[in-house]
Amino acid sequence: MKTTTKRLMLAAMMLTATVLCTAAQAQVAQPAPSEQVQKILTPVESLISKNTFVLGYVDVKAIDVDKTVANWKQLLTDLFAKMAQDPENASILAQADIDVDAILAEYFKAIDDSLPMGKMAIDGVLQTGLTGVYVLANSRTMMMAPVRIVLNFDNPDGPDNLIQVMSMLMPDFDTEFLEMMYHIEKKGNMVIVSIPLPDSGLDMENPADKARLQRMFDEITPEANPAIAAGLERVKGAPFQVVFAPDSAIRETITTALAMAPEPANKFGGKTLTDGFLFVSVGLDPMKQIFALIIQSASPEAAQKLYDTVLEAVDETFDKMKADLADLGDDPFALAMGEQMEQMIASYTAMLKALLPQVNGSRLQLIINKQFIESRSEVLSAVGAMLLPAVQAAREAARRMQCANNMKQIGIAIHNHHDVTRFLPPVMTADTDGKPLHSWRVLLLPYVEELALYQQIRLDEPWDSEHNKQFHDRVPRIYQCPSATDDMTGMTSYSVVVGKECLFNEPNAKKSFVDIPDGTSNTIAVVERNTPVCWMDPTQEITFEEACEGVNVSADGLGSNHTMGMNALFFDGSVQFVSNMVPPAILRALFTCAGGESVALP
Repeated sequence: MKTTTKRLMLAAMMLTATVLCTAAQAQVAQPAPSEQVQKILTPVESLISKNTFVLGYVDVKAIDVDKTVANWKQLLTDLFAKMAQDPENASILAQADIDVDAILAEYFKAIDDSLPMGKMAIDGVLQTGLTGVYVLANSRTMMMAPVRIVLNFDNPDGPDNLIQVMSMLMPDFDTEFLEMMYHIEKKGNMVIVSIPLPDSGLDMENPADKARLQRMFDEITPEANPAIAAGLERVKGAPFQVVFAPDSAIRETITTALAMAPEPANKFGGKTLTDGFLFVSVGLDPMKQIFALIIQSASPEAAQKLYDTVLEAVDETFDKMKADLADLGDDPFALAMGEQMEQMIASYTAMLKALLPQVNGSRLQLIINKQFIESRSEVLSAVGAMLLPAVQAAREAARRMQCANNMKQIGIAIHNHHDVTRFLPPVMTADTDGKPLHSWRVLLLPYVEELALYQQIRLDEPWDSEHNKQFHDRVPRIYQCPSATDDMTGMTSYSVVVGKECLFNEPNAKKSFVDIPDGTSNTIAVVERNTPVCWMDPTQEITFEEACEGVNVSADGLGSNHTMGMNALFFDGSVQFVSNMVPPAILRALFTCAGGESVALP
């Protein structure tokens, strides 16, 4: 028995020695960080330990906005041109009535419109001496403050200069609020912002909690992290770099979660994960249009096993989606829908497989650059063509929502006008001879944050007098629907409906909510119109007769560029979508303020 025990102890000692020797050999074999990587690590060496599992880095000085935008525009132009050349893709786009050139032009215009402000902000930040931004995560602190953001400057005055720049760029920038929300410390040329978890029980207004958090950070022993350094080596030179190198605690958490996950996620448990995934490096160079994703494995065999498992999981996922299509039914609509979905699934599968990191020795890597995109342009353009209808629908949904928000703001302005003056704005003002002066839109200017513009307009002169003409092009954006496709310079998309049956029926009228016996929630106040008019023109409102013809029926009547209808503001401040299919009788009831009808939108 004693002999057996001694043998076991000896075997354990030998095993321990072997492990330690192997670890020592691995540590010796690990090359020292290159000068380029060491330059990144040096500012934050005191914040890195063996438990640091995420390091993100942005080389602020390496960002060239103009070059990035120009290259990005060219890449998209080339890819979309390739997409439109394919007959099948062209058919998909034609059926969905999608103008690719118009989408690109709109997207590029949005970029160009925001570019000057973005460049001004970047230039201002660079003048402070900011050289790099880091994001760090440590498993020892993740339960209280998992993320630390580090701003590194080339001079000790940099942090104060940044505060001044941010205050100029953002009038609402409040350092006191930041200090109440986050733990902020200054170390040399660095500012470290630690972000506590909302449910951590920490109160950053409490000095004791701040001290408690600081002690937790101070207890971390700085230590070189070879996995983080090795990950940075894989993507060095990129202005944007991220390394995810899970330590034992994070790895155990991931392994446990995968073991409990449903298929196919649970395929990645055991050695598939532990050997196949040592660390992940991500690098992005937007100027050169290069994106790199590298997964380091323990061996070529482990890399291949991880790749095969991912491929198997992809196939199983999409096979299940195909099987679910059988549940749609066998009527013609369901069959057509199933066929369309199956085509989309096939396109998505092809795209996903084209974007999978490929095995390269002991790692999986995906390098996306111009050559990569050109070599896979057929797959990418086919998927793009399938996605564009959904993208266009999503964009229109966002525009429709913004339009509804515009109307809600108009509704708030109408209520505020009523609160201040005790009456609703009339459809227009007129002089003693009955000559039109100004629209209700002008009267609402003080209540839509346009008081300065309102004060410049001469209210005792007509809207088109020599003096007032200069304001025709200064239409507040709140008066324009974002879906409008016409030249909207000085134009508005919103009108009221006028007529003897309506609340808006005469100039200078002083009416209030009590003059709507049908109820404010049953009476429409503001509508969208098909043909835009000058926002200051008080004579171009929609007549009751035109409104009752229907939505998107008359060029001069109700309508919009939204799909299948328009937005309408009710006098209670709510906004509802009115379908093209709403019967004229219901519209008539909703525009009358005292008709006594009881109706609701279908």
